[in-house]
Amino acid sequence: MKRWGRVLRWTAIGLLVGVLVLEAVLRGVGARMTREFEAGQKKSLEQRDCLTVLSLGESTTGGLWCDPKDSYPHQLERLLTQEYGRPVCGYVPMHFGQNTSQMYNRFDRYVSTLKPRLVIFMCGANNTWSLEESNIGRFLDLTNLDGLGLRMRLTLDRSRVFKLARMTKYGLENWRTKARDDLKGGAQYTPWPPPDENVRLGSRNQKAFLEMWKFEVGEMIDRSRAHGASVILMTYPAYDFPSPSDFEALAAAKSVPLVRSDLMLKPLLAPGLAERYFFEDGKHPRPDGYGLMAAELARLIDEQDLLGIRSAPTASNPPR
Repeated sequence: MKRWGRVLRWTAIGLLVGVLVLEAVLRGVGARMTREFEAGQKKSLEQRDCLTVLSLGESTTGGLWCDPKDSYPHQLERLLTQEYGRPVCGYVPMHFGQNTSQMYNRFDRYVSTLKPRLVIFMCGANNTWSLEESNIGRFLDLTNLDGLGLRMRLTLDRSRVFKLARMTKYGLENWRTKARDDLKGGAQYTPWPPPDENVRLGSRNQKAFLEMWKFEVGEMIDRSRAHGASVILMTYPAYDFPSPSDFEALAAAKSVPLVRSDLMLKPLLAPGLAERYFFEDGKHPRPDGYGLMAAELARLIDEQDLLGIRSAPTASNPPR
């Protein structure tokens, strides 16, 4: 009996050591892949010698169902390049279906690698159902089961070994691709349609999700400025969470300009107009809708010199 006890004990110790070694290897490989990936991004932007505009959002920023060149960031890129006569690079990290925590968790890497002149935020609509990597556990009351259970799962998700095991269980057909993206620091995707338990948790805890949004976007605004970048907040064309009034309050608190996409585009959901400006879901703009957003952003950027073009040092205007 004692012998079997020793065998089980040493087996458990061996498994634990093996898991810790695998965790260390995965983290080391991931750190290297992330550095190589970001170095490639940085080199590409440096070769273009452009002013970078970083746009953070989800499907309404990436241009779901549109050719990527017709999304608002890339239409804005062309307008600004034409206006200033020098390259402007619109950079959009792919966050289809993702949450502000995933952006917040990677934001320091974005600004240090890309060195944007301007950061545009139109994000938060997915927070209540997209829970991968979410920081919502910090904002939920841990005396309720919602907060306790979610924090436990998200804590386990910090382990590369745990995430790898979950990927192989639930996505055997493409787990290798997901694992490679995860090692490079890519954000994980919540399935669509979202699991019912996510939807229920989101509907029960909207106040906590709004507090998380305020904190994360507010912190990213502060970090943008600390890196010398200007900031614009922009409301959604047709989503109501966070609401336009939430965006207004945050813009006022942080003293940043706000573009009201809802005022521009919601009236265009009227019969006879919607087919031109929106896809059938009434949430995602078509190219003409994105064009209106890009034009308003370009006007504001020029009016407030948010890329620092007119204030840039020249022979007649040397730096002080």
